[in-house]
Amino acid sequence: MSDDRDRRSAVASLGEARAAVDKAAKTPEIRRVLGPVIAEIDRAIATLDPAAGGGFSLTPLANTVPPQSTSELEALRREVERFRALAEHERGLLETVLTQSPHGILVCDKQGKLILQNRASERIWAGSATADDIEGWGKYRAFHPDGRPFEPGDWSMARCLLQGEVIEAEEVHFQRFDGTHGVLLGSCAPIRGREAELLGAVSVFADITRFKQVEEALRVSEAWLSTTLRSIGDAVIATDTESRITFMNLVAEELTGYTIQEAKGQPLKAVFRVLSKQTREEVESPVAKVLREGSVVGTAAHTFLVRKDRSEVIIDDSGAPIRDDRGELVGVVLVFRDMTEKSRTEERRELLVEASGLLASSRVDYEMTLVHLARLAVPRIGACCAIDIVDADGALRRIAIASTKGDGTAVSEDRGRWFAPEPPPPSGVHNVLQTGRPEITAELSEASLLHVIHDPEDIARLAEKGPRSSMIVPMQAALRALGAITFISHPSQRFGSDDLVLAQELASRAAIAVDNALLYREARRAEEEAQKQASRMNTLAELSRSFIEAGIDWTLVLQTVARRVAEVMGDGCVVRLLSDDRKWLEPVAAHHTDPQASDYIKSILASKRVRVGDDAADRTSLTGEASLIERTPVELPNEPITEEHRRFLEQRGMQSVIVAPLRAPGRPVGTLTVFRDRPGDDFSPADRVLAQEIADRAALAIENARLHQETREAARAREDLLAIVSHDLRNPLGVVMMTSELLLRTGGSDKQGEQIRKQAEKIRRAVERMNSLIGNLLDATRIQAGRFPVESKPQDITQLVGESLDMLRELAVPRGIQLTRQFDPGLPPVSVDRERILQVLSNLVGNALKFTPEGGSIRVRVAQADDHVLISVADTGSGIPDEYVPHLFERYWKGKRDGRTGTGLGLYIAKGIVEAHNGRIWLESRLGVGTTFYFTLPLTTDEQRMTPSEAAAL
Repeated sequence: MSDDRDRRSAVASLGEARAAVDKAAKTPEIRRVLGPVIAEIDRAIATLDPAAGGGFSLTPLANTVPPQSTSELEALRREVERFRALAEHERGLLETVLTQSPHGILVCDKQGKLILQNRASERIWAGSATADDIEGWGKYRAFHPDGRPFEPGDWSMARCLLQGEVIEAEEVHFQRFDGTHGVLLGSCAPIRGREAELLGAVSVFADITRFKQVEEALRVSEAWLSTTLRSIGDAVIATDTESRITFMNLVAEELTGYTIQEAKGQPLKAVFRVLSKQTREEVESPVAKVLREGSVVGTAAHTFLVRKDRSEVIIDDSGAPIRDDRGELVGVVLVFRDMTEKSRTEERRELLVEASGLLASSRVDYEMTLVHLARLAVPRIGACCAIDIVDADGALRRIAIASTKGDGTAVSEDRGRWFAPEPPPPSGVHNVLQTGRPEITAELSEASLLHVIHDPEDIARLAEKGPRSSMIVPMQAALRALGAITFISHPSQRFGSDDLVLAQELASRAAIAVDNALLYREARRAEEEAQKQASRMNTLAELSRSFIEAGIDWTLVLQTVARRVAEVMGDGCVVRLLSDDRKWLEPVAAHHTDPQASDYIKSILASKRVRVGDDAADRTSLTGEASLIERTPVELPNEPITEEHRRFLEQRGMQSVIVAPLRAPGRPVGTLTVFRDRPGDDFSPADRVLAQEIADRAALAIENARLHQETREAARAREDLLAIVSHDLRNPLGVVMMTSELLLRTGGSDKQGEQIRKQAEKIRRAVERMNSLIGNLLDATRIQAGRFPVESKPQDITQLVGESLDMLRELAVPRGIQLTRQFDPGLPPVSVDRERILQVLSNLVGNALKFTPEGGSIRVRVAQADDHVLISVADTGSGIPDEYVPHLFERYWKGKRDGRTGTGLGLYIAKGIVEAHNGRIWLESRLGVGTTFYFTLPLTTDEQRMTPSEAAAL
């Protein structure tokens, strides 16, 4: 009985365990996980209670199961307890996985009803999803790649249920419950029972929205980087850590000869093979160095890159590591560029620099310099070089020749052996020298060699070197052919345009050196001549300054010319000027550096008047350039001179004479004679040129002084005439004035007396106008001559203005013109000539009255401005046309306005008076508005305000 109870107790315990597992297996997925546990429990129950058939029956075990030992039952009970514990553990584990998983998990039954979703699913969708069947999925929004919205059957879980397919890593664009959009990456699989029957489906997914955004940004960045790498001028190759090519830009494709399709995945060495320029041995690539050292590898200068077609280019290359976010090395970037042209340019530049230094060191011995130049050009330009020079007699001479030895170095050879210069045109050195154009033969034939060399033996020797092409370039300087340089190429070399440019540049520099050497002596002579010329220019500058300092005094200018020319050029100088009838040359100034001789010359010349044409030198000088005359004491008696003059010449021994014409613009005015009386000190042709230049400057100074003197004499004559005329006119005018005044006083009171007084008044006014006109003429003449006198004294400007307006008011009142004045307060005295300033004011106000209509106004204003006062006279007249304004202050200019005319002297005199006071006068006018005249006057200084006694006390 005890054993039966134990079996029944074990079955009961297994039933409880089975119930616990069933409770935990709420979903097919959990049931699938706990399936093995359920099977074990069912087998245990079937063993203890076969009638239960794996169910939950509690039929007494004693009737159906043979008795077992107590130990077996205890073991079975412990196993059941283990299964129960295992079921509880699996359940907790599954719940933890579902809760803590960062991925969304959805489970549905076979009808499509959602029966489970975890927290991550709700977070990704921004809410909780519900669906009773597959059609219920239609309310959730997802989109195909082309933008079409999902139908219910498009969802992965629906496809699992309907088609039984397993969906792996599918990207879906979806709209969350809050309206935002994102991207899901999910997998879905059907859930099946023991008999493979469909129980439902499970979907596991992740929100990869941020990842896709980063991926897009990375794609754009890669596109920018790729475009940049393809567009830059440098070649770029990227490799992985195994030195396999992952990227090449177009420049790299062009330089290597490989396309990216051919090179991608290949070892770098298969595409990028570099050799040392010096040893021609293969060198390590920058990529290998970067992979080994892990750091940037600097530029490797000028190595050879062997291209796909086996040709070579000179490159510079460098490498740098590519690292990921963790700093791990993931690849290498290799940058290189074609330096072929630059390398050649540098070589040519170095050649030209060396050649320039060599040529610059040569001044006289240019032949040896050209020998060194030929050796310098070989083998840099070609295999052979010859230089021919045109001698002073025009013959062609070969002075330098060099060619390469077996090891490629240059060696000089016997001159004249190769490249003989004698072959005639149409080609060769002679032709190049005649045309001045270079000659290049791209492919040399045996026939064309004859234009370079003509000796059969030499041709054979040259042929052994295998020349391919030749160049002949002229050496020219200052449009003059100095020689030619001939180059013969290496066997593998064909001369082209770049070689020709280099050869021409070298020939040009050589020509300059040769020309400098040939002209060295002439250059030194030119330098000496330049020094002499500089001395002559200094002399001219000194004399010109002396002539200017002499001023415009005619006599002083003549004396200065004679004295300074004698001091600078010779022992003595004589100035003669043409007489008014231009028949005689009259001496006007003379000087000798010896005072005694100077007095003697002046006494002789005082009576020596020379007729034009009697003296051959004077005749030549008046019609042409300066004459250089060599005279001796024996020749002097043949000249028509006085006895005193002859004795002087015999004593002084005049040796050399220059007679230069004094030329004013357009005509001769006299002669300048300069002589030396010291033996052996003769004038040179350069002295003759200098004498003429001095004479031209002297003539200008003399002519200016003469014109000034004539102007002053003319002005003085005009003043004298006006003084006489005014005196002679004023005498009878005085008589007429006294007569008119007598008639005004003695005329009767009757009608006839009244008529007499009216006529007498007209006569008096006419006399006053005539006296004013005479005064204006005298003032205008003094102003023009620059001798207008003013007697300045301190004056009250307000009183002067008031007095002027009071005198003219009687002319304004009848026409209703208002005369006003305006003064700034506290105006200081002015230093002026009272009568002259009244004359200016009367003129300006009187003009304003003439042109101001009835009812208008005239305002005189005085204001202080710095060290002067500003007086303005403004009217409301008709204004002055713009074209009249520039002429208003000209003498005798009369503008017609409203039919009124004047003498044209009033404003001219007013301007002269104001300027004589160191003032300024101007106007502003607007048609239809009026005109304003302005003038300034100086203030009285402290010294001017002193009384005579105060000044004497100082």
